[in-house]
Amino acid sequence: MFSCCKHAGVWPGIVWAMLLGGVPAFGQFQEIHVPEHLTAGQAANLFVTWEGRRVADGFRIELPAGWQLREVRILRYGYEPVAATVQAVSGQAGTYDVLAGQPLRGGHELVFRVQTGELPGRALCVLTPLLRHVRTGRVQLERQDALQVTAPVSLRQAFEGENRVLAFDPATVPLLLRRQAVPDLGLRAAFTVEFWLRTTGLNEVVLSTWTGEERTAYPLELVVDGRGRFLAYYGQPGRHHALRTQHPVADGRWHHVAVTNDPAAGWTRLYLDGQPADSLFHELLPFIDMPGGVAVGGRLPAPGRRAGGRPFTGRLDELRLWARSRTRAEIRRTMHEPLPDLGGQGVVLGFEQPVPEHLIDGRPPRLRRQPADLDFFLPVRNLRGTVDEQGIRLTWETEDRQTEAFIVERSGDGRHFEEVGRLEPGAAAAGVHAPGGAVRFSFFDPDPGGGVRFYRIRQRFRNGSERVSGTIKMGLGGTEEPDALLIGNFPNPFNPATTISYSLQKRQHVRLAVWDLSGQLVAVLVDEEQGEGYHEVHFEAGDLPSGTYFIHLRTAGGVQTRQMVLAK
Repeated sequence: MFSCCKHAGVWPGIVWAMLLGGVPAFGQFQEIHVPEHLTAGQAANLFVTWEGRRVADGFRIELPAGWQLREVRILRYGYEPVAATVQAVSGQAGTYDVLAGQPLRGGHELVFRVQTGELPGRALCVLTPLLRHVRTGRVQLERQDALQVTAPVSLRQAFEGENRVLAFDPATVPLLLRRQAVPDLGLRAAFTVEFWLRTTGLNEVVLSTWTGEERTAYPLELVVDGRGRFLAYYGQPGRHHALRTQHPVADGRWHHVAVTNDPAAGWTRLYLDGQPADSLFHELLPFIDMPGGVAVGGRLPAPGRRAGGRPFTGRLDELRLWARSRTRAEIRRTMHEPLPDLGGQGVVLGFEQPVPEHLIDGRPPRLRRQPADLDFFLPVRNLRGTVDEQGIRLTWETEDRQTEAFIVERSGDGRHFEEVGRLEPGAAAAGVHAPGGAVRFSFFDPDPGGGVRFYRIRQRFRNGSERVSGTIKMGLGGTEEPDALLIGNFPNPFNPATTISYSLQKRQHVRLAVWDLSGQLVAVLVDEEQGEGYHEVHFEAGDLPSGTYFIHLRTAGGVQTRQMVLAK
């Protein structure tokens, strides 16, 4: 059961809390995807997978103060739409009842489109199943417990950098690139297509070499499906093949997507945010040529018709069409930096300037370029704070190597901040290496004052630009903290090792275990009494297959669970 409240804490984020009880639950929330970072006032999608062994008639969602629910989609088995009505709960701001038009049996995908609030901070968002009472027929909250999952989100102030991106809306005509001006994307050619995208749109075509006519073959079409996942298609008449991401991309955050084709090795691969997402091996490589050009933001027009497909609504940047198959290491090395050109190996569109007319097929469409917060610098992650008798200690991590200084800022109201200190990454003993290539930094504030304090980190980069982290809210004097907190693991996704962290407010018995999706115990990492403080445990995946796993932290106060993804 979910409940929503706002209170002080030492970790940022939005926590989806589903409590695991001692009796069998009638249903489970199998997967929850909440964006790790959001900006104030933006649109975002929250994705939930519901697996019920009995019937549910709907759900109650409670959002943080200032947030609004814009739209709800329920998909049976992930593709069949289910009609639903949304009703605001009287007298409870930010609380909505979502009632399905039919009883929900089996697996369903839930998509909640929300508008975030303006004030950064931590909150609890709660989702509760609704059941129709057998005798009265009235819909009421289900009080049985379900699986607990937490998903922290850092809500930060919106900002616009100097980088420009290509903005699409429903009225935007797709950008058509000439066949002679771009690399060959046929399946017998080596190529790489990569770009950054940000969207909340569903069932939309991002890039295509197809007109949509079933009688024609096509080598590549990139789509965001109705579940928010990213798919890379190729097809022949009546037969389509797809690679897909395991997690949604239509959550309102920036994501990097890459598709590579290596005909010599027989592999086509899909990468999401620099990590392998799916692959396809061709024992016998199909001959699918690329007869036309490339459509960006929709499909190619069929003869005598306009461009088809549901157009893309979102933002694109750093579109790169390579005439070779790039490796994962090459993609990761350059995905966070703009490339002015590809050294004669393809075409790159950074959208800082208008698209060159010699690349465009036909009349140039009216394209809208706008500033965006995609700045190609890696942000601060895992900003946390601890309180003791001497003051407040902040810790954070980043993989960025272009940060010139970290400026620590403090506020009493969450709006007006002042500088209280700074760290230079190049200084001796400024940071320590953390798992996954990140560096962990620490700052101690000996005189924070009393009451509630807000902290954030301002990154100053070598080119003079700045980026502000999410805000954490620290309670001083009288704030009760939980006896134990499962913080999570880093990196996530991971391969082959990750570090799981948690904190204890007092000495107690701790059992830390890893389980798989089928409910089988994978490993017991800790089963002993431990003292208060911050704890880390190293976990090696070994021969475990790729997929989603659960971290369970059991203490006297209950069980906490977090998801982690092994991506080999």
